[in-house]
Amino acid sequence: MKAAALPLALRHKSCEDLIRLGSQSDGGYLVSKRDVDASGILLGFGINTDWNFEEEFLKCNPIKVRAYDASTKFEKFFKQAVYAGLRFRFGSAARKLFKYLSFRKFFSGKNEFYAKFVGTDPGPLFVSLGSIFEEIDEKNVFVKMDVEGSEYRCLDDLVSHQERLVGAVIEFHDVDFHLDRIVNFVKTFELSLVHVHANNFAGIDRNGVPLVVELTFSRHGEFSDSAVSLPHLLDRACNENDDEIRIEFR
Repeated sequence: MKAAALPLALRHKSCEDLIRLGSQSDGGYLVSKRDVDASGILLGFGINTDWNFEEEFLKCNPIKVRAYDASTKFEKFFKQAVYAGLRFRFGSAARKLFKYLSFRKFFSGKNEFYAKFVGTDPGPLFVSLGSIFEEIDEKNVFVKMDVEGSEYRCLDDLVSHQERLVGAVIEFHDVDFHLDRIVNFVKTFELSLVHVHANNFAGIDRNGVPLVVELTFSRHGEFSDSAVSLPHLLDRACNENDDEIRIEFR
């Protein structure tokens, strides 16, 4: 197992009610069950072709989902299906088309999908996080965010609306460039940091810093003084073909 290091400012207490939602590889996250139960709406930023997290969240608490990702389009599913068909992988092609139908089914009724990227100024393909909070009335908001670097454009809005949040899981990219900003955010954010996981797709820099980390924040988590050992027993390697990353704090 590879070893990586993060500052002591990111060391957190043990959260005893963590559960895993989403896939058993990339796209699955550990969150507080109490936060899930207390949520009134789930905001999902970054869907691509995987909404397992959102599906499993609703199995625990059948609330409304609003999801955002301009990269998720019918063309993506269709191209994947055509590519599989051209390689005579007809079963795979059929599964891709079925996945599109599943996508349309899930994001219907109370669940809403917006083909927009979050984090920057409003435009045809963009929406700011602050404007989304202005549109919704719910106070008990859970945020899942994997937006490939745009998360840094959302941090100020998360802090501005933190009183409405019950939980959040955020994937931070290019950690070697933004480590101080991440630490400052954690210190400013009133929700407690309850879990840290390194995404092993990105690896570790020469100073031992993991380049991509998934941080979970909680308002209602069940805490204890037990020692924290990472990776957590519920963690899974994002890249199943590579070793998991062990995180130490120093």
